[in-house]
Amino acid sequence: MNIEIARETAAGEIFRKGNFEHCKKKSKQGTVRAIIGHEIVSANSTLKKVGKKAKYDGGFRFARGSISYRDMSHVIADMAGKIGIDLRRPGAKKTAQFILGLPDEEYLGFSYTAFKHDKRLPSIAMVDANQTAANLQYYYETKVLGVSQFAALTFPALECRTTAGQLKEAVDLAFKRYNVLKRKFSSSGLGEFLYAQLEMPFDEKKQNFYLHFHVFLKLPRGDFSQPNALRFFKSKISWMTAYSGLKLKSIARKDVDRCIRYGTKPCLSTYQVAKTQNAEILATFLDKMKKRRMSRVEGSLKATLKGLEEKGRRVSFHQCEVSSKREVRLVEIRKRDHFDKRKQRNRPADLPQSHTPSECSQGAKENVYCGCGQPVVSPAGRNVAFGVVQNFNEGSFQKSLKLRGSNSFYSANSNARNNWVKETGKDFDLEEFLRPIASHVMQAMKNQEVQNYTVIASPGVVRTLSDLTYEESEKPIPMINVVKEGNKNSVTVKFPSRREGFCMSTLIPDVQNLTGGLWKIFIDGVQKSLLPLVLPLKNLVRRLL
Repeated sequence: MNIEIARETAAGEIFRKGNFEHCKKKSKQGTVRAIIGHEIVSANSTLKKVGKKAKYDGGFRFARGSISYRDMSHVIADMAGKIGIDLRRPGAKKTAQFILGLPDEEYLGFSYTAFKHDKRLPSIAMVDANQTAANLQYYYETKVLGVSQFAALTFPALECRTTAGQLKEAVDLAFKRYNVLKRKFSSSGLGEFLYAQLEMPFDEKKQNFYLHFHVFLKLPRGDFSQPNALRFFKSKISWMTAYSGLKLKSIARKDVDRCIRYGTKPCLSTYQVAKTQNAEILATFLDKMKKRRMSRVEGSLKATLKGLEEKGRRVSFHQCEVSSKREVRLVEIRKRDHFDKRKQRNRPADLPQSHTPSECSQGAKENVYCGCGQPVVSPAGRNVAFGVVQNFNEGSFQKSLKLRGSNSFYSANSNARNNWVKETGKDFDLEEFLRPIASHVMQAMKNQEVQNYTVIASPGVVRTLSDLTYEESEKPIPMINVVKEGNKNSVTVKFPSRREGFCMSTLIPDVQNLTGGLWKIFIDGVQKSLLPLVLPLKNLVRRLL
């Protein structure tokens, strides 16, 4: 036994040295940044990435970018509202995301209805899913890589499918069996459970649920670890027939990120039920699954996370500055109230106040800046950050832009703009900044696939977008579709439909200039599109008369 442990330790040391040499070689080529250990990243590190060059792989937060889970939540909330269950925050509160780095008092973003903190909504569960994925990735890199094996286990929780009315009892039985299996596996010495998540996809035709577990395991090194663990599960999961649905796979290093993402994704069962428009099943499902915890953190992973919390640290995904790939880092846990009080206490008394006490109290309730997430790559091939504003109020947002402070939207916007100028080496130009994303923003205003959010823009941004769109319309952009049916002497002109409930924000005060500009673009486009049809229509009218 001691010889085997020594052999595995030596193998792990060789693997780690080889990995370090590999990273060192790659860093010389400029493809990755060599990092030893997991660095502590400061809170301002995100804004420092703004403007840096990065590879653009398509997509953006306007139009179809990063809204699929939010769309699902809207479908669920709309359907739940019809049966008397309100999943939106009271008072029609909204959340908004704005691009950081624009000139002062200029803004561009989108707002959407804020939901309650309910894990049955995919967009709300996505936050915890990202955190869980980061935790597992960190654990793999620090505790598993080069020392043990990382494996994914999938197995059915019950003998058969279950209905919505039996769901509570079925979930209780599933986790009871899971706990027994976990204890037996840990005592066997074959490995340990790290994380488990119960999923229940809904079959629309049969109107029932398939309950099954996704589990991440840590197994000892060696060729026999995975076969031995599989034989153990086959002998202990007695409710399976012919081992249908049982899978145990060792995860290669290149597949770790993809497998973790799949095994921790938000549950889509609520959306699958809601889109069937079956009010009875949805009401039963929401009642049975209220405040139910569908995941478990186990063993050494739980101990590792507890140790980080005691040190005031947590794990977070960050984007590599060179390769643009997601990497895990440790970040400092800070409480906003404590941080703000410390800043106010250290503030010199002779500094002028930038706002009145009444504005402070109003700002605490409305348009609360909550920081920004990881930067995204814009079509220009540079990083762009989005700032999140909670309790968004269109009427008072312009006043909030003038409020200054260390944790204000004004400060974050200024820092992002300074970093953009530093990285580009040129003075900030609004037109050049908006040119690569203008088509995405305009598409978000009219595309039928986009729903449930409103584009918010300042007058200066709107005028610039109008000018850029007018330049593109010289190509021209077809504004109508002309359809000819067979050999009939008729022409059907179909104007593009607009999704109900989607429009540009009424926050823009310069409505007259905006309307005139957009109307001019529309008229020019229609004239150029109808020009080839003038003579045929004229001849057709003569024949009919």
